[in-house]
Amino acid sequence: MDLLVERVDVWAAAIPDKPGGLAAVLATLREAGTDLQFIIARRAPDKPGTGVVFVTPLQGDREIRAAAVAGFNVTHSLHCVGWMAGPACLIPRQSVRLYELCRSGDWQRAMALQRGLWAFNQAFAKHGLAACIKGGLQLQGYDVGAPLPPQEPLSREGIEEVRQALAAVRAIESR
Repeated sequence: MDLLVERVDVWAAAIPDKPGGLAAVLATLREAGTDLQFIIARRAPDKPGTGVVFVTPLQGDREIRAAAVAGFNVTHSLHCVGWMAGPACLIPRQSVRLYELCRSGDWQRAMALQRGLWAFNQAFAKHGLAACIKGGLQLQGYDVGAPLPPQEPLSREGIEEVRQALAAVRAIESR
């Protein structure tokens, strides 16, 4: 599998930690025609009542002007502490190791590990969180049942993608 690693600008903005706070900030970007591929929002533990949102990409003057109006600035860090996504349910040891490498500032080894785990992010994006977690757990021998409707179980293609990703990181035996 080929892997394309690209450096992109990530933009961050403060948001009010209340219902509709994120929507209000993102509305400005939507009105500018922005097609976001990455959004993470979280509370700011050091500033009660405040959150932060990270987005990318912003392309062209119109989108960048809209971002400035909404309070976005380019950031060089996602400022995350201890956050793990859905793949951590299937590969907890590798996810904890990635966290430890990041926490210690060993960015080269962290990026090398992340490249090896990227197939999970691709499968989750393509086939859905619940389907991948449940399908992956079943591949690991856990009888967790199917996702609740209206979510669909993992397709045959998805099962094979998750199987290959698990085998690549030795979370199951390869066939």
